[in-house]
Amino acid sequence: MSDPMLQLGRIARFIEIEASTELLASAIEGSSAQRMRVLERTQGSQWITTRDRRPDIPFVGAASMGSWKERLSPASIAEIEAAWGPLMVQLGYNLLTARDDNLGVSVPNRATASGPLGNDGPRAVLSHPAAAS
Repeated sequence: MSDPMLQLGRIARFIEIEASTELLASAIEGSSAQRMRVLERTQGSQWITTRDRRPDIPFVGAASMGSWKERLSPASIAEIEAAWGPLMVQLGYNLLTARDDNLGVSVPNRATASGPLGNDGPRAVLSHPAAAS
């Protein structure tokens, strides 16, 4: 994300939370991938989601934008988009596959893909009635 402070500030305003610059900076620091990896190493055995996992396979992954495109198979991407595609489009994501109901299969969506694997995430603008005034 190019400007986490700006984006987190927008989210805070959208959900009607008054947050100082210091509070936003603290939230960003505390939720960084590096910090989450440290917490996973030191406290992971206490968390419900990680306590029964193998310690040699980290829960916190690469945390790099778009890495899912290299990690997921085309079939997995097609399955996710088949289930969640309408919501993803509503949120501003470009789908990488398009459903061809005549063939009953998902095919690469060349019309919306930017580059070989599409975009890296939503470009939707958050709006809220209170934010507009």
